[in-house]
Amino acid sequence: MAEIKKFSDFKIEKQSGSKLVGERIKIHKLFGKEIVIYWYSMEETKVEAFKRAGNVDCLYLQISLCGVSHVLFTQSIGLIKMIKEVPKDGFPFSATIIEDEYNRYSFN
Repeated sequence: MAEIKKFSDFKIEKQSGSKLVGERIKIHKLFGKEIVIYWYSMEETKVEAFKRAGNVDCLYLQISLCGVSHVLFTQSIGLIKMIKEVPKDGFPFSATIIEDEYNRYSFN
C-alpha cells in the first residue's frame, strides 16, 4: 500500500486572502451615484457565453458608495478601456457610472 502524503509535503505556499472587501453590488444600483474607485484587477471571464462572444475580460472594481465598501464585477468594454487609461498613481478617484441609450457604460 502506498504511503499517504501530507499536504505539507507539497510545499505549497499559503495564499493571502482576497483583496476584495464588501458585498457585491449590481451595476444598475450605481448609475448616477458618486463612487470612489480604489483599485481594479482584470481576469478572464468564467462565463462561457461571454467567451464564445469574444468578450473574455472581466473587470473587478473595489469601490465604496456612501462610505460602504463594495465589489463590482463587469464585462463592460467601455469601462474596461477607460479604467486601463487611469495612471497607477491616480487611485483612488471618484466617478459616476452612466449608461447611454445603447446600454453602454462609461465613467463620468
